Amino acid sequence: MDKSLNKIKPMLNPKVKWRYDNNVVLLVFKEKDKPMGLYELNNEVGYLFELCTGNNSYLDIKKKFEHKYSGKSELLDSLDSLVEQFYRMGILTKE
Repeated sequence: MDKSLNKIKPMLNPKVKWRYDNNVVLLVFKEKDKPMGLYELNNEVGYLFELCTGNNSYLDIKKKFEHKYSGKSELLDSLDSLVEQFYRMGILTKE
């Protein structure tokens, strides 16, 4: 099993069911059993999980991404929308 999955596993909200398949995590809410998204466990998503589960505010996370990925506007846009999705869906245990 991928080491990055073990790193992410304790960071997920326990109310969320998920399945690991070929470097992708399928996230499912227990209540509705409806898939909420597929996320590739690439470096950017791993970094995002790390930031979101630390004591970082939404703005802190945005600043860190802007610093790390300056000049890569497409990547920044997709990561920014991913941060918002994680908050809205309640996947992460800490905000």
